[in-house]
Amino acid sequence: MRKTITTLMAALCMQTVGAQTQVAPFVPGSTLEGVCYYLPQTALRITVTTERTITKPGEFNKYAGRYLRRQDVPEKESVTWTIKDIKMEPYGVPDKNKAYSIAVKSKTVAPLVGLSSDGILLSINTEAQETTLPEPPKGIPAKPLPNPRDYMTQEILSAGSVAKQAELCAQEIYDIRESRNALTRGEADNTPKDGAQVKLMLGQLDQQAAILESLFCGTTQTSTEVFTLNYTPAKLSDRDLLFRFSKKLGAVAADNLAGEPV
Repeated sequence: MRKTITTLMAALCMQTVGAQTQVAPFVPGSTLEGVCYYLPQTALRITVTTERTITKPGEFNKYAGRYLRRQDVPEKESVTWTIKDIKMEPYGVPDKNKAYSIAVKSKTVAPLVGLSSDGILLSINTEAQETTLPEPPKGIPAKPLPNPRDYMTQEILSAGSVAKQAELCAQEIYDIRESRNALTRGEADNTPKDGAQVKLMLGQLDQQAAILESLFCGTTQTSTEVFTLNYTPAKLSDRDLLFRFSKKLGAVAADNLAGEPV
């Protein structure tokens, strides 16, 4: 960008010699007629892509060890954030300390100066296309979880206690596993000869078992969240605090001590 502005200013100086174009610093209230413009200042759009993982305990988590021999199940809900990507994109903003005015006179290049929508000098004596940053990526919401009760038998739903429901649900899981094993071995009644049909049935059995097992082992949902912030460096620095990040809260403000500095 610095090279481009140098080239533009050199072109303007050449035109100034030939046509006496007058360029002067812009003074509010004193500069009356002319084309006013700003030199650009580099700013950064910072896009932070994060991932949020929510883990919830299952309704029958207390019975996971007794019926499924599972001890590593969550007992309380937890939220974990991680940073997946940080992208920095430079763009130009008007430098309010670098404002100039070109006097509009006949036989000058002043009418041929191209400006951006916010007054930044883009071109001299030629056409220039203003560029904009692309839209940042969108977040991806978590997939909705199926309702395990839609996969319970009538006997499980009508059980009089949570303990009995857990016992019957565990037995249903083992029955599904046995049906799957019989199907893969070709020992099931009415085993289809079509391989695609067998694959479909196996997928359905796996889905039913996983949903019922979630009542003991809990569930995990993952979503992608995207945050953007704009940063204009005031001076040269190799270490500026942009924001803070917490594994429990995600991206937070720079003055929020709940997160680690980024």
